[in-house]
Amino acid sequence: MLPLKFLTIKVGGFELTAFRLILVLCVFLFLLKLIRLERYREVFSVVMNNSVFKLIALFVLFITFSMFYIIITCEDSFTVKRAVYTYFSWTTYFFIFPVVALTEMIYGKNALIIFSRASYIWFVLVLFGLIQVFLHQIGITFSYESLFEYSPNNISSVFGFPILRASSLFGEPRNMAAIIIPVFYLRAFFKGRNALTKYDYILIGVIGILTGSRTFFVFVIALLLFYLFVFSDRKSSFLNYRNKVILIMFLIIAIPIAIDFSDDISPRTLTLIESAIAGKFNPYGHLFMSAADWLWIPYLYDIISFKMNLLDVLFGNGLGSFNLVVDEYFIRIFNFSVLKYNVIQGTHFLIFHFLVEMGLLGVILFLYIFYKVYVMINSIAMNELINASMLKLVVASMFISGMIGMSFVFVVAYIIVFYLYFQEGIDREKYEGRFG
Repeated sequence: MLPLKFLTIKVGGFELTAFRLILVLCVFLFLLKLIRLERYREVFSVVMNNSVFKLIALFVLFITFSMFYIIITCEDSFTVKRAVYTYFSWTTYFFIFPVVALTEMIYGKNALIIFSRASYIWFVLVLFGLIQVFLHQIGITFSYESLFEYSPNNISSVFGFPILRASSLFGEPRNMAAIIIPVFYLRAFFKGRNALTKYDYILIGVIGILTGSRTFFVFVIALLLFYLFVFSDRKSSFLNYRNKVILIMFLIIAIPIAIDFSDDISPRTLTLIESAIAGKFNPYGHLFMSAADWLWIPYLYDIISFKMNLLDVLFGNGLGSFNLVVDEYFIRIFNFSVLKYNVIQGTHFLIFHFLVEMGLLGVILFLYIFYKVYVMINSIAMNELINASMLKLVVASMFISGMIGMSFVFVVAYIIVFYLYFQEGIDREKYEGRFG
């Protein structure tokens, strides 16, 4: 449940996580209960009959066809392996884990305690990023991107001072940068708070800058766009409107200032921009190493200019095909084949990964599932004890975190909403009708 990339072993471009090992045991116990306990089977039935889970099952069916398409048509063995691995990741994180977790939590009725404790652990781990930076300053370096991947060279410069980039146990600094705000929202929600405090915002800003990652600023921009154009609070519509006006005025003032200080706060971003302007499209340069994150621009251009096969646009190039597809762009832009030299490329932007492998239809189905989960919160909002506005921010921030941090952390938000939805009686009547 906790996205701790530290507890990961990387083998040949693939990741073996502690989460997957634990999930295997959980699935085994889940199947035993499913066989032996009638009440457990009834809970499982209610979970599977939820309309969103039916959509998730449809999504799994979609990627199943996508995987078999690659297995049948692709001659590259590495791509086939990636297809199977990607399929395994999606089915375990996006389908099996939510089904097992939600069935167990509804049956055991202890979900809120689990979520509250998890939010506290996450919060402590985020704060550990501050301690991590301080320890480095006194000569103690703790920096691991995975269990056996010591990364003492994760150094950046903030306002001219060299610092160790904060990552805590979340893996790379970019993973840490994408999870900071969701953790603060999650902790506030389970503490019953209506909003973050000014101290929360200060901590978020400091820790975000100390990650030295442009992911943090991408996240902030995406969340602000969500808040301005999507978020609404039915209980205080006037205050919501007023806050948006204030936010727009603040951005008009803050953005020019932020641009002036961008070299001090995030020099790596400025280096990429300068390299692009100078046309430094050389192998293993700054643009090359981050290419998979900005190649969505020429890829999207090829779609809208009708330079791409319509079937590939709609259905994608097949599960696991990302490296195969972007190799064409590396050859075109850098005159370098990543496949030929076995250079594994993976984008940090999950939505771009979707578009390449699953096409527009896959992306639309995935986004529709998020929309359905988000809309479910309006049903939960009838309970005055649940802060629906904060829950919307939890769900949206975790979704954004997953999209720009290439993780499945948003599934945790889905499970929280599903559980509260059930507790508020939307699905509970089906369950209690059999045992009441």
